[in-house]
Amino acid sequence: SGAVAGVENIRHVAALAKLVMEKTPHLLLVGEGARLFAVQHGFPLECLHTPESVATWQRRGPEKSTTHLTHDTVTVLTLDQSGSLAGICTTSGLSHKMPGRVGDSPILGAGLYVDNTAGAAGATGVGEEILRVSASTLMVEAMRQGKSPQEACTLAARRVLEVARRRSVPVAQVAFIALDPQGNVGAACTAGTDFYYAMGRAGQVEVKPAAVIE
Repeated sequence: SGAVAGVENIRHVAALAKLVMEKTPHLLLVGEGARLFAVQHGFPLECLHTPESVATWQRRGPEKSTTHLTHDTVTVLTLDQSGSLAGICTTSGLSHKMPGRVGDSPILGAGLYVDNTAGAAGATGVGEEILRVSASTLMVEAMRQGKSPQEACTLAARRVLEVARRRSVPVAQVAFIALDPQGNVGAACTAGTDFYYAMGRAGQVEVKPAAVIE
């Protein structure tokens, strides 16, 4: 596995994470070190802001409210013809996050975990809540113990609910997907998340809603 976090001005950070896996003995590079590694391997430095994003920031820049946080995580799980599993998880992070904040996406076992002997799992949503329960490791280990991908995703969503209720805080929007070595899939989310996932098989893509766990 390989991961990067806190990388500015690099467009294809998932490809950079793959290089960390292939070219270094490390699992995670962050910040300026990750950016230097990117430049050393031919990644161009780019401004990734759009006119629309700059205008939005100028309107709401000083805002510290967390009542309307957004996120844009993309997680992909695959099973090839030889039976090997793989996964990728990438995001620009939570809106209005503090400088230096790292969510679940680059953390092995939280936003993504893959084990050919058990399954692959990934997450999206408010990373802090996913990190609290080591969600992707939880799902893969559940599949190792015989649970289906759907049961594993439901377990992760329920764990997030349980932890939030113990802390007496509102339940965050989170969603989970899982894939086992036989090609079975599952997906679950907390109420209000409105999560859909796409499943591609034999040249066809089907979009399905995740099970809502309350």
